[in-house]
Amino acid sequence: MEAIFGTWKNKKGSEENMTAFMDACKIPEAARQVMLDREYEISYTKGATDKSMKVSVKVTNDSKLPEKSYEYELGKEFECDDIDGQHFKCTITWDGSKFVENYVDDKGTKMAIQREITPDGIMKFAMICLGVTASSTWEKKA
Repeated sequence: MEAIFGTWKNKKGSEENMTAFMDACKIPEAARQVMLDREYEISYTKGATDKSMKVSVKVTNDSKLPEKSYEYELGKEFECDDIDGQHFKCTITWDGSKFVENYVDDKGTKMAIQREITPDGIMKFAMICLGVTASSTWEKKA
C-alpha cells in the first residue's frame, strides 16, 4: 500500500478502450475529447489515522478546473464531487494488491476504478462501467 504515496501523472497515449467506456458511462459527445485531452496529477499521502488517506486531483493543462482534495477512510463510504462537479458516493478499499474504488452517481450508475502498482513502479489504472473496461498507465513523478 505504501507504494501509492507520492504524485502520479497519467501517461498520454496509454489509454485503451476509452470510446467504449465513455459510451457505457453515457458521457456526452461534446465532453469526450476535452476529457481525453486532460493531463492529470494525483497525489496520495497518509491521512490522520492508519486507515485514512488524503488525495489531491488536478488537471495540469486546464487552469480553469479546480483542484479537488479528499480525505477518506478505507472501507468507509464518503461523498465527493469529481473534477467536473459530478456528485458521487464512493467507497475505496485496499485488497492487498490494489486499490478498488466503487462509485455511484446521483442517477444510480455504478463505476469502479482499480489502481495497482507494478513491481517496476508503474500504476496500472482500470475503469469499469456497466461491464466495459478502459485502462491507462500512470507514472510517478520524481
